[in-house]
Amino acid sequence: MKSLLNSVVKKEFVYVAILSLLCGSVFAQSLSDAKKAIDAEQYQKAKSILKNLQTAQPTNVESGFLLGNVYLKSEEEDSAKVVYETGIALDQNNPLNYIGMGALALSQNDTTRARLQFEKAILLTKKKDLTTYLYIAKAYIGVNLPDKAISYLNNLLEQKKNQKEPEIYLALGDAYFLQLKNGDAVSAYDKALVLNKTLLRAYVAKGVIWKMALNYEASQKDLNDALLLDPTYGPAYRELAETYLRWANIDSKSYKVKVDQALGFYKKYLDNTDLSVESRMRYADFLILAKEYKALELEANTIAKMENRNARIYRYLGYAAYENGNFQASLDALESFFREASPKRIIAKDYYYLGKSQIKLAKDSLGILNLKKAVDLDSTNITVFNEVAKEQYADKKYDKAIQSYEYIVTKNPKATLYDRFYLGMSYFWAYNNHVFKKQSDSTFALDTMLLIKADTIFSQIIKLSPSTSIAYYYRGKIARFKELNPEEGKALPFFEKFVEVIGSNVDEIVKNKRQLAEIYVYFGANIVKKDKNKAIEFFNKVKELDPQNTLADQYLIALGVLNPPASVNNANKSNVVKPKK
Repeated sequence: MKSLLNSVVKKEFVYVAILSLLCGSVFAQSLSDAKKAIDAEQYQKAKSILKNLQTAQPTNVESGFLLGNVYLKSEEEDSAKVVYETGIALDQNNPLNYIGMGALALSQNDTTRARLQFEKAILLTKKKDLTTYLYIAKAYIGVNLPDKAISYLNNLLEQKKNQKEPEIYLALGDAYFLQLKNGDAVSAYDKALVLNKTLLRAYVAKGVIWKMALNYEASQKDLNDALLLDPTYGPAYRELAETYLRWANIDSKSYKVKVDQALGFYKKYLDNTDLSVESRMRYADFLILAKEYKALELEANTIAKMENRNARIYRYLGYAAYENGNFQASLDALESFFREASPKRIIAKDYYYLGKSQIKLAKDSLGILNLKKAVDLDSTNITVFNEVAKEQYADKKYDKAIQSYEYIVTKNPKATLYDRFYLGMSYFWAYNNHVFKKQSDSTFALDTMLLIKADTIFSQIIKLSPSTSIAYYYRGKIARFKELNPEEGKALPFFEKFVEVIGSNVDEIVKNKRQLAEIYVYFGANIVKKDKNKAIEFFNKVKELDPQNTLADQYLIALGVLNPPASVNNANKSNVVKPKK
């Protein structure tokens, strides 16, 4: 009986041992599959694999750590935190989830807390274990802190055994790329490929560098090399799409063809990922770059119906609605985005579209405030103020145009003479509007500083460009505001300079006929009491430029040179009372 019992126990032991080995093999393969899915940006697939692994072997720390990393990539920080904390509770002596907590702290801009977590991980690491240092370096790369990452990677490379690890060189290439050291980055990627020719992401990374260097043929080659090894590798299709889009922007003749090719590559990217929220949001980002706003609106509405979508959906809905002319929908979506999104997720473009939609809906003050925030985050957005200012000026909202043009002139080092000119014009016409307001409302306070500011701007333009004739004209107009009558001659030096700069250039004379006619009337009126013949010459010049000029007619009639029009005589006759028949 005892012998039989021993035999049964022995068989059970062998069975359990075999089962254990098989499970270990399946687990190792599955973990490898999860890593491959993460690299291929198949995040939904990776989550599914890792969750299954956690259920099958809840005490295995690495599957939980990788799941937390996927959550972090997907901007699901709360889920990442729960997974990392669970992992630490399961095994307080494993460094991986402390690295995860450090990466989470970095994503929240807390570098001090991150450092403390990484130090805990290092204390729990035997010697210079590759995994710990490599994951810490990747955490720093993920938040664009390449200097820190390079320090950890170089520590690894001090050990000869690590100098044959392609993943170290791959990470080193990523760090150099963030430092804009593209030569060093390509060299590191090449070293990684020498050690592992199937490292797909190294080919893609090199393709990105060539794309950024505007060498689109070289970029295309590296990306196609990755696809030769694996025709299903999604990230290569995504980068081909972005390469062709950039290529289109410098090749106007084949712009539409290349944009269509880019869209085709992105669809292949989606086909070779798992159509997760993350992948579709990447596609939405691409559609913004491609300015395909109708397609963006369709995609955004599709994402909005998916589970696990995050606040970014409102960004896409807001951008698309604005570009498709639905400003209220744009404002509603963007206000939802600002309410729900983490402040660190808000980018300059979000303020840009929020401000523009507010201005379109006559909320100018709020709009300008948000556009200024867009400029503070990204100075290239200063050009939006040119668009806004032009619209405000065209709509005769001169007080508002002043705010926009003042911002351009003071904030933009590339502000042009035109920007300054329209700032001066905004001051000038705002003053005119105030004059009309004063005439209808005696209590209205006239802002005479507007006129002084306008004159200052036109004076600056003349110093910068003495041949800018129109600036002399408006300085003359401003001087006229200070006169009781033309005989004072305050505008003379400016108007004379305007005429001098125009000279005998026929095109300029034709272009400035109205201004010249006005100036010659002024010249004649200024001199009419001193030199009648000279005044007549000026009024005749006015008639040559503008035959219908009634002001010149009045002066010529008063000087006895021109007969009153028949209508005047008829009007006088009409005053005679006729006898009744």
